[in-house]
Amino acid sequence: MKIFDLTNPMLGFAFALTAVLGSPMVANADTAKATPGPTVFSIQTRKSTKTKLNEWLKMSSYMSFRAIREQDIRRDDRATDITDEHAFFLGLALRADLKNDVTAFLHAELYGRDKATQLRTYARIAEPRIKEALLSFPLSEKSTLSIGRLRFSDRNKWVADASVDGLHYGTTWNKTSLELALVKGTLANHS
Repeated sequence: MKIFDLTNPMLGFAFALTAVLGSPMVANADTAKATPGPTVFSIQTRKSTKTKLNEWLKMSSYMSFRAIREQDIRRDDRATDITDEHAFFLGLALRADLKNDVTAFLHAELYGRDKATQLRTYARIAEPRIKEALLSFPLSEKSTLSIGRLRFSDRNKWVADASVDGLHYGTTWNKTSLELALVKGTLANHS
């Protein structure tokens, strides 16, 4: 019996607690001190954009295309199998640094896919996605509260990579990070 099943819609809100004690250390070239590595969700270090539009608004964009063709996948029937798949991603990220150190962040993506085999052609998919849409409020110098659609991911996306709706509290002190989140639902990312 599962006590907390995050895929169960009847659960409603799920509590997620991530405590990183002795978090990964990042060497700082300017000083001899080591600083804590980035947490799973951090508005300061993980939600950045590259192009400065004005004093308070920055943006980034990306585009990618993927084509895969598999041929001669002989299974039990000894017939030649062919699979063709094409996918594209168009994305835009906006970061607005508002008054009182409040930050607004939006990450939207258009995803499309086309797939065909020797037996059938699948329906073409083209859908917009809001991966992130949030407001982040500083509570102190080392703690923040964020609300909206949040994307939690680790650096290599091995442990966490999902978008959820809810709120998040994060704080750091010394070599320790503490993150608390109250979230609902999951939205797997295809990137």
